[in-house]
Amino acid sequence: MRVHLMPYTNPRFTIVTSELEPVPLVHTDEWIRRRLGADGFTSSGIHALTTACGWPVVVAHGRLGGVPTLRAYYQFLDLGALAEARADDAGALALAWDVLATARPDYTGEHAALVQLFA
Repeated sequence: MRVHLMPYTNPRFTIVTSELEPVPLVHTDEWIRRRLGADGFTSSGIHALTTACGWPVVVAHGRLGGVPTLRAYYQFLDLGALAEARADDAGALALAWDVLATARPDYTGEHAALVQLFA
């Protein structure tokens, strides 16, 4: 299972996504902050938004190793995923958000119903 994003071909930014992972049923803002900043990412602001499809996402703008970075943590029901966009400048990060805002879960190849286990 993975995050599906709109295809893009912009050389001004790169996007990397994680696999979908279980999200604790009871999680706090602090848990999300730790998840967003686990590797030295310094954030200048965190915002709770929604994707174009209505999925909740927490977005953090900041820097990682001096590079402008935007991180997004998506929650798809009981699963979550982290996406990261890196760019040369803030304008390119705004373009990257246009792509990140299209995120939705991709369950391709996964069982969607119990009947599929026995098919």
